[in-house]
Amino acid sequence: VVTILLARIAMPRLFHEVDRTRSRELFLLTVLGAGLGSAWVMSEFGLSLALGAFLAGVVLADTDYRERAITDVVPIRDALTSIFFVSLGMLFDPRVFIEDPARAVAIVLALVLGKWITGSIAAIATGFAARASWLGGIYLSQFGEFGFVVLTIGASAGLVTPDETRLVVTAGVASMACSRTLMAFAPRLHAGEVILRPLERILRARGIDDPRRQERDLGEHVILVGFGVAGTLIGRALRSAGVRFIVLELNADRVRHGRAQGYPIYYGDITSPEAQHHAHIREAKAIVLVINDPDAARRAIAATRAISADVPIICRTR
Repeated sequence: VVTILLARIAMPRLFHEVDRTRSRELFLLTVLGAGLGSAWVMSEFGLSLALGAFLAGVVLADTDYRERAITDVVPIRDALTSIFFVSLGMLFDPRVFIEDPARAVAIVLALVLGKWITGSIAAIATGFAARASWLGGIYLSQFGEFGFVVLTIGASAGLVTPDETRLVVTAGVASMACSRTLMAFAPRLHAGEVILRPLERILRARGIDDPRRQERDLGEHVILVGFGVAGTLIGRALRSAGVRFIVLELNADRVRHGRAQGYPIYYGDITSPEAQHHAHIREAKAIVLVINDPDAARRAIAATRAISADVPIICRTR
């Protein structure tokens, strides 16, 4: 309740008054003061400093000044992040994999595979496309920074022994290394998408963000896949020429930006049946692919050809 009141009433007014001073230094000090103050209040109630700082971030995220706050604290964040990972490196003990290899490897696999699977399922359940869910699960498949904080608190409270702490910290750092390797190969790993397709139907997830916002009377239109720099330029040219088109994009920020500019853009995966139906591929005049992932482009072409063998496909290459 207190957090909601701060987020809705007190914090916006405070930052509005600070913003009126036009002082960047005062704004930064206010952001830091909010974080440190919240952490101190939580510690006075017997809770962790990390929880207090987290709640301060939640409150700030609900204000109109969140983007400016993020921009101003980036240098401090980067410096503290560097210190944090240096401390993690000092806690990493490779001897754990020699002394207790079975448990160490089991924890690494549990962290990577467990978070990978749960992250993918959670994304599918909330309506994301299969490919986005699969890749999102890969990017989350590591022991999180907050987990190290919680582990440290547990060790300080005597809930975890020093040997267990050393084992989990070492396995957690190893999971970070594994996840970085998986990220490099993620665009080439397609098996998970095939597995998630049936789950997508079972959970009634959507390959398109809002099928109710159906474009009316689509036909003889252009389907533009990708809305980066090149996609934006093509969309602008199509709109100027009066050509009917629809845009499919898997980057939520680009979707929001495109909609703000009045483009008929949807968060959707061209390889998903829902997005294909929504975009009326069979009635399209042409499909323009401007995506940076060559493997994704090849799969998009294959999925399109499975529906329509005649529609012209224009694909950007390098």
